[in-house]
Amino acid sequence: MTFLELLFILLIGYFFIYLLLWLILDCNVELWYNTYFGLPISSMRGQVVWVTGASSGIGKALALILAKYGVRLVISARRENLLELLKKDCLEHANGLLSEDDILVMPMDVLNISKHEDYFERVIKYF
Repeated sequence: MTFLELLFILLIGYFFIYLLLWLILDCNVELWYNTYFGLPISSMRGQVVWVTGASSGIGKALALILAKYGVRLVISARRENLLELLKKDCLEHANGLLSEDDILVMPMDVLNISKHEDYFERVIKYF
Protein backbone atom coordinates (compact mmCIF):
# COMPACT_ATOMS: atom_id res chain seq x y z
CA MET A 1 0.00 0.00 0.00
CA THR A 2 1.45 3.35 -1.01
CA PHE A 3 1.52 6.46 1.11
CA LEU A 4 -1.21 8.14 -0.95
CA GLU A 5 -3.52 5.14 -0.59
CA LEU A 6 -3.01 5.13 3.18
CA LEU A 7 -3.63 8.88 3.32
CA PHE A 8 -6.82 8.47 1.28
CA ILE A 9 -8.09 5.69 3.58
CA LEU A 10 -7.36 7.78 6.67
CA LEU A 11 -9.14 10.78 5.16
CA ILE A 12 -12.23 8.74 4.27
CA GLY A 13 -12.20 7.22 7.78
CA TYR A 14 -11.97 10.66 9.38
CA PHE A 15 -14.96 11.98 7.45
CA PHE A 16 -16.96 8.80 8.12
CA ILE A 17 -16.34 9.08 11.90
CA TYR A 18 -17.11 12.81 11.81
CA LEU A 19 -20.40 12.18 9.97
CA LEU A 20 -21.31 9.37 12.35
CA LEU A 21 -20.64 11.56 15.41
CA TRP A 22 -22.62 14.39 13.85
CA LEU A 23 -25.62 12.08 13.39
CA ILE A 24 -25.37 10.61 16.89
CA LEU A 25 -24.70 13.88 18.75
CA ASP A 26 -27.23 15.92 16.78
CA CYS A 27 -24.88 18.92 16.88
CA ASN A 28 -21.56 20.14 15.60
CA VAL A 29 -18.75 17.83 16.74
CA GLU A 30 -16.53 20.77 17.67
CA LEU A 31 -19.30 22.25 19.83
CA TRP A 32 -19.76 18.90 21.60
CA TYR A 33 -16.02 18.59 22.19
CA ASN A 34 -15.72 22.11 23.60
CA THR A 35 -18.72 21.56 25.86
CA TYR A 36 -16.95 18.73 27.67
CA PHE A 37 -13.25 19.45 27.15
CA GLY A 38 -13.05 23.21 26.40
CA LEU A 39 -11.99 25.99 28.73
CA PRO A 40 -14.45 27.12 31.42
CA ILE A 41 -15.99 30.59 31.34
CA SER A 42 -13.98 31.50 34.43
CA SER A 43 -10.84 31.47 32.27
CA MET A 44 -12.15 34.64 30.59
CA ARG A 45 -11.98 36.68 33.81
CA GLY A 46 -10.55 40.13 33.12
CA GLN A 47 -11.01 39.89 29.35
CA VAL A 48 -13.37 42.22 27.49
CA VAL A 49 -16.46 40.87 25.72
CA TRP A 50 -18.79 43.05 23.64
CA VAL A 51 -22.41 41.90 23.82
CA THR A 52 -24.80 43.42 21.29
CA GLY A 53 -28.55 43.14 21.77
CA ALA A 54 -27.89 43.14 25.51
CA SER A 55 -31.09 44.89 26.59
CA SER A 56 -33.13 41.67 26.52
CA GLY A 57 -33.20 38.01 25.66
CA ILE A 58 -30.08 36.00 24.94
CA GLY A 59 -27.84 39.07 24.99
CA LYS A 60 -29.00 40.02 28.48
CA ALA A 61 -28.61 36.46 29.78
CA LEU A 62 -25.12 36.22 28.29
CA ALA A 63 -24.05 39.51 29.86
CA LEU A 64 -25.28 38.37 33.29
CA ILE A 65 -23.45 35.04 33.06
CA LEU A 66 -20.22 36.68 31.90
CA ALA A 67 -20.45 39.26 34.71
CA LYS A 68 -20.82 36.45 37.25
CA TYR A 69 -17.38 35.21 36.19
CA GLY A 70 -15.71 38.63 36.23
CA VAL A 71 -15.58 39.24 32.48
CA ARG A 72 -15.35 42.95 31.63
CA LEU A 73 -18.25 43.97 29.40
CA VAL A 74 -19.32 46.31 26.66
CA ILE A 75 -23.11 46.11 26.53
CA SER A 76 -24.89 47.55 23.51
CA ALA A 77 -28.46 47.89 22.32
CA ARG A 78 -30.75 50.68 21.18
CA ARG A 79 -32.52 51.17 24.54
CA GLU A 80 -30.11 52.94 26.88
CA ASN A 81 -32.43 52.84 29.90
CA LEU A 82 -32.52 49.03 29.78
CA LEU A 83 -28.74 48.92 29.42
CA GLU A 84 -28.31 50.98 32.58
CA LEU A 85 -30.58 48.55 34.46
CA LEU A 86 -28.57 45.66 33.06
CA LYS A 87 -25.34 47.26 34.23
CA LYS A 88 -26.69 47.36 37.79
CA ASP A 89 -27.80 43.73 37.53
CA CYS A 90 -24.39 42.71 36.18
CA LEU A 91 -22.62 44.42 39.08
CA GLU A 92 -24.85 42.54 41.52
CA HIS A 93 -24.20 39.20 39.79
CA ALA A 94 -20.45 39.86 39.78
CA ASN A 95 -20.25 39.72 43.59
CA GLY A 96 -17.39 42.20 43.70
CA LEU A 97 -15.45 40.81 40.72
CA LEU A 98 -16.37 43.89 38.61
CA SER A 99 -16.43 47.61 39.30
CA GLU A 100 -18.45 50.36 37.62
CA ASP A 101 -15.53 50.98 35.26
CA ASP A 102 -15.49 47.37 34.05
CA ILE A 103 -18.83 47.69 32.25
CA LEU A 104 -19.22 50.12 29.36
CA VAL A 105 -22.78 50.98 28.38
CA MET A 106 -22.81 51.92 24.71
CA PRO A 107 -26.19 52.57 23.09
CA MET A 108 -26.00 51.76 19.41
CA ASP A 109 -27.90 50.42 16.46
CA VAL A 110 -25.91 47.68 14.73
CA LEU A 111 -27.67 48.45 11.45
CA ASN A 112 -25.95 51.87 11.35
CA ILE A 113 -22.81 50.49 9.74
CA SER A 114 -21.22 53.87 9.09
CA LYS A 115 -20.69 54.34 12.85
CA HIS A 116 -19.17 50.92 13.59
CA GLU A 117 -15.61 52.18 13.38
CA ASP A 118 -16.38 55.01 15.82
CA TYR A 119 -17.92 52.53 18.27
CA PHE A 120 -14.89 50.28 17.97
CA GLU A 121 -12.49 53.15 18.62
CA ARG A 122 -14.50 54.14 21.68
CA VAL A 123 -14.23 50.62 23.11
CA ILE A 124 -10.48 50.47 22.43
CA LYS A 125 -9.92 53.83 24.15
CA TYR A 126 -12.11 52.89 27.13
CA PHE A 127 -10.35 49.61 27.85
